[in-house]
Amino acid sequence: MEAEAVKLGIHITQSAGYSPLILESDSQEVVGQIQNKKGSKTEIFWTVSTIQDNLARMSQSRIQHVRRECNTIAHALAVGKRSSCIFDH
Repeated sequence: MEAEAVKLGIHITQSAGYSPLILESDSQEVVGQIQNKKGSKTEIFWTVSTIQDNLARMSQSRIQHVRRECNTIAHALAVGKRSSCIFDH
């Protein structure tokens, strides 16, 4: 779920023409996989691979881990996504 949210955020950012991008996520596992710190062949492998490719094409873009307490806006958006599907594309 978190990896899909990152992928959607990159898609929206690229579509709007914004670059560079600093992504922040409170999921250490997803951030680690995207940064190649943790290899994985899990069900999110292809999503992570797509994210890595997209970030590589966006000059000076990166992802970094933040504590959940520092990520309240993203959390609120995620809760809204689950309850109302406002971001469906």
